Amino acid sequence: MLCGMLDELNPEQAIIKEIEEETGYRVTEVTKIYEASTTQDAHKEKRSISLL
Repeated sequence: MLCGMLDELNPEQAIIKEIEEETGYRVTEVTKIYEASTTQDAHKEKRSISLL
């Protein structure tokens, strides 16, 4: 599982960037399958799960 900040990217762009930074693999497409808030009301933080 890879984690990272969005840095003004959309979630799909961010995970592609994180995969290459962390593993060296270059991915061109991901499919988001799930998104959920990690906290209630206090923050806008979300988790996304994607398939390669």
